[in-house]
Order: sequence, then C-alpha cells, then structure tokens
Amino acid sequence: FGVAYFPAVDALVAMVEKTPNSQTNTDADGDAAMSDATKQLDTVDKSKKGSGAKGKKQEEVQEMSDEDKALKERLDELVATLTETKDKLREAALEQLKTEIRSATASMTSVPKPLKFLRPHYENLKALFSAGIEAENRALFADILSVLGTTMGKEGSLDCLRYRLEGTGSGAGWWGHSYVRTLSMEVGIAFQRTDEDAKALQPKLMALVDDIAPYHFAHNAEHEGCDLLMEVDRTKDIAGYADESNYSRICLYLVSCAQYVPEPEDSEILRVALAIYRSLKKFPDALRIALRLGSRALVLEIFEECDDPLVKKQLGFMLGRQHMYLDTPDDDLNEIIYNTRLSEHFASVARELDVYEAKNPEDVYKDDASSVARRSMNSARANLAASIVNAFVNAGYGHDKMVTNESTFIFKNKDHAMLTATASLGMVMLWDVDGGLPALDKHLYSSDTNIKAGAVLGIGMLNSGVFNDCDPAFALLSEYVNDDAATVRRSAILGLGLAYAGSEREDILELLMPILADGETPVDLFSFCALALGMIFTGTCHSGVAEAIIGGLIERPESEVNDTIARFASLGLGLLFLSRQEECDATLEALSAVGEGSSMSKYCALTVETCAYAATGNVLKVQKLLHICGEHEDENSEESAGNEEGEAPPATNAQNSATSSAANGASGSGANASSSNSESGAQSKEQKSVYERAYQSLAVLGVSLVAMGEELGSEMSLRTFDHLMQYGDDAVKRAVPLSLALLNISSPAYAVADTLGKITHDADLDVARSAILGLGLIGAGTNNARIAGMLRQLATFYSREANTLFVVRTAQGLLYAGKSLLSMSQFSSDGLLMSRSGLAGLLVVLHAALDMPGTILADHHYLLFSLVLSMNPRFLVTLDEEGKTVNVPLRVGQAVDVVGQAGRPKTITGFQTHDSPVLLKVGERAELATDEYEAQTSVLEGFVVLRKVANDATSGGADGDAPAAAAKTDGAGGDEAKPSA
Repeated sequence: FGVAYFPAVDALVAMVEKTPNSQTNTDADGDAAMSDATKQLDTVDKSKKGSGAKGKKQEEVQEMSDEDKALKERLDELVATLTETKDKLREAALEQLKTEIRSATASMTSVPKPLKFLRPHYENLKALFSAGIEAENRALFADILSVLGTTMGKEGSLDCLRYRLEGTGSGAGWWGHSYVRTLSMEVGIAFQRTDEDAKALQPKLMALVDDIAPYHFAHNAEHEGCDLLMEVDRTKDIAGYADESNYSRICLYLVSCAQYVPEPEDSEILRVALAIYRSLKKFPDALRIALRLGSRALVLEIFEECDDPLVKKQLGFMLGRQHMYLDTPDDDLNEIIYNTRLSEHFASVARELDVYEAKNPEDVYKDDASSVARRSMNSARANLAASIVNAFVNAGYGHDKMVTNESTFIFKNKDHAMLTATASLGMVMLWDVDGGLPALDKHLYSSDTNIKAGAVLGIGMLNSGVFNDCDPAFALLSEYVNDDAATVRRSAILGLGLAYAGSEREDILELLMPILADGETPVDLFSFCALALGMIFTGTCHSGVAEAIIGGLIERPESEVNDTIARFASLGLGLLFLSRQEECDATLEALSAVGEGSSMSKYCALTVETCAYAATGNVLKVQKLLHICGEHEDENSEESAGNEEGEAPPATNAQNSATSSAANGASGSGANASSSNSESGAQSKEQKSVYERAYQSLAVLGVSLVAMGEELGSEMSLRTFDHLMQYGDDAVKRAVPLSLALLNISSPAYAVADTLGKITHDADLDVARSAILGLGLIGAGTNNARIAGMLRQLATFYSREANTLFVVRTAQGLLYAGKSLLSMSQFSSDGLLMSRSGLAGLLVVLHAALDMPGTILADHHYLLFSLVLSMNPRFLVTLDEEGKTVNVPLRVGQAVDVVGQAGRPKTITGFQTHDSPVLLKVGERAELATDEYEAQTSVLEGFVVLRKVANDATSGGADGDAPAAAAKTDGAGGDEAKPSA
C-alpha cells in the first residue's frame, strides 16, 4: 500500500512545503495542486484495480525462489510422465514423487511445497487412477494420492482413507504426523457409518488402527491415540500402550474424557485408567479411581494389593479423607483410616500458624452496628446467633470462651435456642471423641428437655468424620431414639445421621426402620428418620429404605405431606440415589403416586432426579430444569382454570408473552410492596401450601447441583442465573443466590461475590436472606476481607430487621469457620473426587434455606450444624516415615490445565514457596520444592507421607528444574498460603 501511494504523497508534501514560503498563493493555486494530487491518487487506484488476479499471480511467481521454480518444474514433468507414459518410466516417476513428498513432509510446520505445487494436478491424477493403471504401480500410486488427499480432498470424501486402503500398507507414520492425524480422523468417521459397505470395511479399518495407534503413543500424541481407540470402541486396548514414560498423560486424559461421555462409557474409561495404574503399581492413583467409581470392593482389592507399608499409610490417609473405613490387622493403620488423630494434627497446625487462641463472636462481628443490633435483636435471638457463630469459628479447636469451662451461657438462651447452644459444644469439640464426650455427657442428665436434646445432637456432631472402636455414638444415641420427648428423639435420629454418614451401617437401619415404617409416627420424626437414613446410605440406592420412605409419603394425609418439614423426607430419598443417574428411574415412577401431580409430588420427584444427576454435568437434565424454571405462575393458573371451565385453548405466543411480562411486572411491584411488611406477606402466600411453587426453586438449585464440578457447565450456569434473576418468578429468584453459592463453595470468586452483594439489598427479604447466606457459603473458611466488609455493612443496614440480621451473623460465622483452617468444598484430588456425605450436609442446609421462615428462622436452626459433614481441613501437612510432622519447602500456586500436553509442562503458575504446613485454596496446587524427599502420592493435599531419598540419588537444588511431585488440591484460591491474622 505504501509503495503504491508514495508518488501521490510526495505531491501533497511538495504542495504543503511551498505554502508557508509564499504567503501570496491564492486559493486557486492550492486547489490546482490538490487537484493534481487527487488525479495522481486516482490513477494509482485504477491501476491497482485493473491489475486484479493477474497481478496477484505475478507476485506469487516473483516470490518463488529459483529452488522453488526448479521443484515446481520437476513435479510438473513427473506428472506429465505419469499421464503420458507407462511401465518403467511411470514407476520411476512415482518413486521420484514419493521421495519428493516424503522429504517435504518430515516436518510439517506449514503446507509442504510439493503438496502445494501438485494441487492443480490432483483431479487429473485421481481421474488417471480411476481410469486404470497397471497393477504393479497401482498400490504406490494410491499411497501418493492418499497423502495428497490430506490437504486436497473435499470434506466428507475421505480420500485419504480410501486411497490408503488401496495402497501398499506400509507404515502410516512414514508420511509424517499430519498425515497420521488426518487418517485417524477419517477412520473414526468411517467407523461410525452404518451402511453395508462401511461394515464390510471394518476388518481393514481395525488393521489400520493397529498401525496408527502405536505411532501416536510413541510420538507424544497419547491423547490422539486414546481418541482413535475410543472412537472405534477399543477403549480397553489403551492399557496395552501405557508404560512408565507415558502413563500419567494417558490416564490424565482418560479421566478428563470421562466427564464428557454418557454412562456406562464413563465407567469403562475410568476402569481402563484403573487397570493402567494397577499394572504399574501406582496404588494411590488407582485408589482415587476406585473411589471415583464408588466401588468398595475395588478399594479393598487395591488396599490389599499394595505391599509397601509407607504407601499403605498414604492410602489410609486418603480413605480417611473420603470417610471410607476399612478394618485392618494393623492398629497404627486403623488409627490413620479412622481419623483418630485428626484432632491432634488440627490443633498442632493451628498452633504453628498462630490461630489456636479462641475467638468470641464479637471478635468476628467487628462492626459499629453491634450495639444497635443488640438493641434491635432481643437478647435470646442475639445469644442464639452468638451460639452458631461461636460454633463455626471455633470448630475443631476443643476450646472457646462461651460454652466450655463450665460456662453458664447455655442458660442465657430460651427454648429451642438452648438446644442449639448445647449442640454447639459438639462442633467446638469436633473430632476429639475422648475430650468431647465428658463435656457433653453431663448435659445428658439435665432436667431441661432442650439441653438434653442438644447434648444428644452434639454427640452425633462430635463423632462426624471419625470412627472409634468403642463406637460411643451408637451406644449413647440408640438409647434416646425412643425417648418420651419428641425433641430428644429428633435430635438422636439426626445425630445418628451426622455421626455415621456414608457408613452403610445395617444395625442403624434396624434401629430406625420401625420408626420410618410406622404410620403413626409424627411427620417431623418421619422426615428426620428418612433424612438420617439417606445420609447413612447416601449413594447406595438402598431399595428397602426407598420403599419405606415412598410408602410413608403415600399413606400420610395431605396436611402432613404439605408440612414444610416433609421436604427432608424427600431429600433423604434423593440422597439414596446421589450421583447414581439412571438408577433412580424406578423410584421416579413410584413417586408419581404421591399426591397425584400435586406440588409436593413434583418437589419430591425433582429432589430425587437432581440428586441422582449431581455433579454429572448432564446437559439434557439441565435443559429440563431450565424449562421448569421458565414457567410462570399466572400462565399456569390461567391455563388450568381455562381447562376446568371448558374455555378456548391456550393463548397465542404473543398473548403468552404479554401475560408473562405482566406477571413479571406484578411480581416486581409485589416485591416492592412487601418490603414494608414482608413477613406477613410471606405467610399469606404460604397459606395454600409451602410447596405451591417450591419445585421451581428446587429446579434452580438442581441446575447448580448437576453442573457443579464441571468447569464449562458451571460457567454456563452462572450466565443463565443472571437471566433467571431478571425474568424469573419470585420462587425462582429466591433460589438463584443459593445456586450461585453451591457452584462456588469456599471459593469467593470476585464476580459471584459482587453479584450476591447486589442481591443482598433486594426488596424481597427472602431473596436478600438467600444472598446473605450465599455470601457466607462462598467465603466459608476463607476469611475473605471483601466479603467480611460486605457482611459488616449488611449488619448495619439490617440492624432493625431481626431475622435478616440473624442470617447475617450466621454468614459471618461461616466466613471465619475454623479460623481459616477449614473448607466446605466437596471436591478433592483436583476435582476428581466428590464427598457424597459432605454434599449431603450442604444439601440439608440449602433445602432448609428454600423456606427460611419455616425452618432456620423458626425452631429448626440447628439444621445449620449439618454443615459439620462438609467441613474438612484445608491444610497440607507433610509426614516422615515414622508419621511425625516434617517441615519441607513447597511451591503453592494456581493450577494449570495440562491435559493433552506433551512432555512435562508446568502444572502451577504464579507460585510462592513456603515451608509446610500450608493452606491450600480452591484452584491451587502444591509441589515439593526439594529433592531430599519423595512424596508417596502424585496429589499433594491433606496428609502427605514422604520418603527420604538416598543421598547418591539426590542431585540439584530446591530451585532446580528437577521434576517435583505434581500436587493438585481442592483448596480455595486466594491471596496467601497462610491465614491472615
């Protein structure tokens, strides 16, 4: 462009240079000069346009070097020889073409010159081949046409594969990597065809796969080899190509692919990865796959197969993290699996990080509104909030300044608040069975029913996540299951669920089944019994429990089934099928008899379906749930009324659009009007049934539940929730903040926190409270300063709204849970494993939050303690061969996705080096920064056992490039690896 327009520019410059020296130049002279310059520009432009394609061809010819010209002429001569001669000369020409193409395709960073120069001759060569060529040259000619088809074949023609099958059958890798990739793609396409000709080709295709697959695995293209074998239904053959040099890349790719294929193909892929790990004796990695498959038998096989005592200890820590308890003849190993010393390690890390000192709720509030809040909240409500905050903040530390040390704080509460205050002692003493039982035992003999019930619930919380040979929880709680006081019975049943979540204990089933099957059992006891059994048998599809729950729901009168507490019976049924997908179909059919299409029936069925597809990323289920979210109350009521009265069919789309707009406007005005008296408004709305539109709220929550754990699905869900918040009905809006929180538990992403912060000031107090609780959940255990500031401002803003202020205090307690040593994220091992029992605890709180006025803000605030199932230490502690803590340097940084990358790419970025123990956040990984020790697991999280490396094998320093054990954790990405003060 510049060269072409230089003459015109020179003319303009000359005109401008003359102007300052001659002040007497007239406008006419300037116009004349400008006219000359314009003419010159027009001339250049016309010449450029006139040249057209001919000019481009000339430029291409001019750009060709002498070497390229010679090559082009030589190739043209060879093509002419092919078309004009026969026999020996044709054979020589083909050999020469083969040599030219082969030498050019050895490294294909761009289209090879021979392929570019042969493009004009491709159709002629195909016609020559089709017209007939002597047999001795036909195979070689087909090989050359197959290579040319890599870049010249039309889409869908499969020229590369078609000519390959007629060729010599020599190694496909001889023609280069790009040729092999194209061939692999076309093999996959041909294999999927179902016509008769395609079926006849199957044996030839399989022979070609046997030639191509080894090339991929031998040339750092393991992901392409896996794709090819999975495409032709030979997934099991992948294990035969794995060795010490490539197994990690192969298995990482297989595990990643398992998220995107339907069942049962996902299990088949995971079992191939499991077979590779077991064949190479990588037992920690094999155990993760077995845990992902949910097979207790496989877990036991792998554990018994391992013969290295040190690796077996590492396996024990991994089983303890997933709450899968195995009995072994080794007492030390049993202590590890049962998490017996978890409390000691937790206290040791707290002392080392200088956070062991107990905190008061006032230390957490840190706001100027505390005095105003105390005046607006009555003392009983304020003490209840303080009990919950104190329990979360000091969880696991074994001491506090309120409920331990013979404190009288419990007696400052009233009625059910005394239950919660007493139960909070169980969370403070979490995991410390020996120290916690004496502290709670004395309250079992109290004359006050609520204090006794709180002590019973506290014993269940105390034993959550640990196992003791004496089994004190079952021994004590079984005595109170049939107590005369309903409150004590309810607490004992829930306590058993918390203590034995995921344990599949048959003796507890025998204890609780008579209560569940008794038609005279009050609905609250029935619901809590169903919930407890759902926790204990989570993800097992236990048919006996499922039948008992469904039978109980069918037999009960509509008034009991429509009670808000009955939602936990539905949740207990759903937990039985957690992440089991299609295995829930029979149960869904049976649920159609509950309520005969009532709102409760929809709620129950939707609970089971969303739980069954939890963390699967099933797109079809998400679409179904979004369709339910899009329903509008006014439209449905008008349509049903019209059908009953025999009116005309439903309105047109335009009318429906107008109706939905009117409905949205009405709901918005209603929300504004309810700001002055929202509590009475909520009660009037719920006079019909608490489940009138609750199934829509559950559908919103279900979108997050299905999409969680899968990055792309979670991102798309976040975009969808923005639209639901704008256009959804009230029931939909109330669940959006909780759904946002479920996707980001203990992961305070800036955008999500900002969105929830805006919703906290919504005119509808139910929506605002959901957003406030959501802020607490996304910041749980992180001490996030931004969320802390938001909550302090909200405490001031809602200082005169007692119920909302109570939710703000609860969120503050969640934010500082465990003084930053705890996380509530249920994903570990770089997102591979999900804790089903931990997710069950989260779902209890989220389902309760769908109707806060009837649950958390009423008499069931102790349900917040179900989060004890979700609490896990988020520290990384390194242990030596004797089980003692050892401080080693670790690199902690943001995780990098290395799936499908060749070589040894960096797995973390932006890392900082710290000495263990360190705190890991969601999205972070850790690596050993020393060659002195070797980790017994490739994923550094929780407790990691190290083996001392022999001195003669040690080389390089901590800062060198020697490969470190890649660590992948479920920590919560943040600013520091250690907690702030």
